[in-house]
Amino acid sequence: MDFSNTLINVLVLMALAVPGFILKKTKKLDDGASKYLVNIIFYICQPAIVVSSFQKAEYRPDMLMNMLYAFLFGIVGITIVGAVALAVAKRFVKDGRERIIAFGAAFGNVAFMGIPVVTMLMPDSPEAIIYLTVLTIAFNILSWTLGAYIMSGKREYITVKKAFLNPPTVAVLVALPLFFFNIKLDLRLGAGIAYLGDMVTPLSMTILGIRFAGIEFKRLFSDKSVYVTSAVKLVIIPLLLYALLRAVNLNPILERTLFIIFLMPCASNLLLFAEYFDADATAAAKTVMLSTMLSIVTIPIILMLPL
Repeated sequence: MDFSNTLINVLVLMALAVPGFILKKTKKLDDGASKYLVNIIFYICQPAIVVSSFQKAEYRPDMLMNMLYAFLFGIVGITIVGAVALAVAKRFVKDGRERIIAFGAAFGNVAFMGIPVVTMLMPDSPEAIIYLTVLTIAFNILSWTLGAYIMSGKREYITVKKAFLNPPTVAVLVALPLFFFNIKLDLRLGAGIAYLGDMVTPLSMTILGIRFAGIEFKRLFSDKSVYVTSAVKLVIIPLLLYALLRAVNLNPILERTLFIIFLMPCASNLLLFAEYFDADATAAAKTVMLSTMLSIVTIPIILMLPL
């Protein structure tokens, strides 16, 4: 594991939050700006990145079973972690932050940080990105059902309708037939969709910068719940997954992809959903920021474990 390359990737990601921070500090953006950016991401950019990812991959029949395994690992793993984290957090936190802790522990930065890290660590395994895309499907389905329930407290979100009638998952239903039959869109159309998908990361980090501008720096390190969420997401879950992967027999590329992805810090979606459902967006911003900073150390150290 190249520690310096991982450090550079994380620092570049963090740097994307600077414009939002500056614009908010200089009062060029008001408090409602993040809401508009969230809607752009949810309804335009996230569907675009899904379609674009499938268009970049080539389907082979032998990949189908590994894709299914990746999907099941994502669904089962995120559901168990989210349910347990919410139940435990409710016993110790009573001010609404239990929703932030549970969502943060369950959902990692699969797409925005996971894709560049997997690409960097597995450059000779292009199918790793396909398995990662399948994990992203599981992530999107659960984000709009389990994740929405965690953040809103409303069970009405846990339905088949909510699982599939959301922008990213509808995009998957459009992209999958094209993928299975190796149908490629016109290069100009594909490039346009890719441009929209590429906006997800900078816009998400801009929102993080806007929220971070309203946080006193010393408060970032004084919230105990942020450390608890980071410890669960960055250390406890990866070590439990490592033990499980050692006990099962999976395709080596799939195995390594799963392990790397579950090392990722809390998803920037935590902030997006906190904004969308009027949860504690300040706590969400602190959790995303601190877990991302700590992942600079935890990712290379835990990846030293042999698989």
